[in-house]
Amino acid sequence: MNLEPGTPVVVYRVDGDWICGYFSNRQGAAPGSVLGSDVHLISFDQNPPLRAWIGAWAGGEDRVKIQTSNGPGKLRIKGSASWHGSGDVVHTGDFSGEVTPDGNHVHFIEGDTESCTIDLTLFGKYILANDNDRCGGMNVRFWGVWERRLR
Repeated sequence: MNLEPGTPVVVYRVDGDWICGYFSNRQGAAPGSVLGSDVHLISFDQNPPLRAWIGAWAGGEDRVKIQTSNGPGKLRIKGSASWHGSGDVVHTGDFSGEVTPDGNHVHFIEGDTESCTIDLTLFGKYILANDNDRCGGMNVRFWGVWERRLR
């Protein structure tokens, strides 16, 4: 796979000169392999201030808006995602609530532990998102590498 400069990669295995990772672009995200020499590490704050989370974040069509909350040390998060199947088939999902960051990580549970659970990890100008596949209709996922957006 050829990487465009600035493409974020989440590395999950190194095999000699090759890196297996998770890539994200406008069309979505997927696993792939690239030469290790094409990947450059980024530095990030493991204990970012609350303001570092604030903003609108997007990965493909998935969105999350993060704002300060009235509670001390808390953030208000609200997200939406969709999956487009064949024809006019569209499945959607959303979530909202408050979270308290633990370093550069937040863990959100909507309702009980059997419902929507989302993990967000802040890496500088990127958020790595992952869910438990219970946050919307069929194939709707809050996952991937997201970037801050103006809206």
